[in-house]
Amino acid sequence: MLVINVYLPCVGTVDRQFTYDAVFCNLLSWIDNYPDHMLILGGDLNVDIDKICPVSTLVNKFIFDCNLHRCDTMFNVGSTLSTYYNEALGTESYIDYFLVNDVSSVLSFSVLNLETNLSNHRPITISCSMKNITNVNVPVAHEKSPTAGPNPQLRWDYANLDLCRSVTGYHLQHIFREMLTLDEASVLSTDYIDQLYGKVADTLRIGSDSAVPVYRKNFFKHWWDSNMDDIKKRSIASCKFWKSAGRPRSGHIYHIYRKDKAAYKSSIRKRQREAKEAYTNDCIAVDLVVICLFRPL
Repeated sequence: MLVINVYLPCVGTVDRQFTYDAVFCNLLSWIDNYPDHMLILGGDLNVDIDKICPVSTLVNKFIFDCNLHRCDTMFNVGSTLSTYYNEALGTESYIDYFLVNDVSSVLSFSVLNLETNLSNHRPITISCSMKNITNVNVPVAHEKSPTAGPNPQLRWDYANLDLCRSVTGYHLQHIFREMLTLDEASVLSTDYIDQLYGKVADTLRIGSDSAVPVYRKNFFKHWWDSNMDDIKKRSIASCKFWKSAGRPRSGHIYHIYRKDKAAYKSSIRKRQREAKEAYTNDCIAVDLVVICLFRPL
């Protein structure tokens, strides 16, 4: 299978037609090198190829020369939902496509209309069947381990705090009772203090190993919290209500939908920006360790 992903220049780009022509010439050479492969070409062509213009003519000629077929026309979904829409300008178009050289291999095609999608483009998806698969010695890219990379950290925001509190509390009680046996006359040597310190550190380590996952720094969206969950839920709910009302372009329902969606997008950008300036997970870890140590069981 030869999979090609393209992103072609939009209207107003300097030497736009020349760029299209250059890209297609490059793609033709790759396609010629794999004549027996199943070909899937998909992406943002940035032109409605059903409308006549110099760029769409170039695209349709490339489709004809490579004997490709549009997946959207196979299942008659191209006219039902646009792949690009701009709510602010009230414009929409069909500019994202999947093209294949084997019609029989395509099982389905759809344009996804997701409430959580913040892009101006709607995702498109296809499912295909593979034929004549042979074993080829191709290096396999192993999934990156969540603990791989520099500076893996304890993720207290994903910890089982009840379990951690139970494990550490059990062991710390014994250390506390031992400390209660000391009186004012006792001589606290540095060796004894180091011994107590080691016991406390070992107890905290046992608690973290039992209940706190360890991941590299950016494995999770550490800036995501319950407040972000609420903002996302409001955005999804108002989007569903707006759709059920017939997608009005004005009025109270439309205003609420646009307001909740804008709040969701701006919150994500704000949190991402703040995450670049400071990473607060270490502070969270310290606070939770203090809770584990001193909260009554």
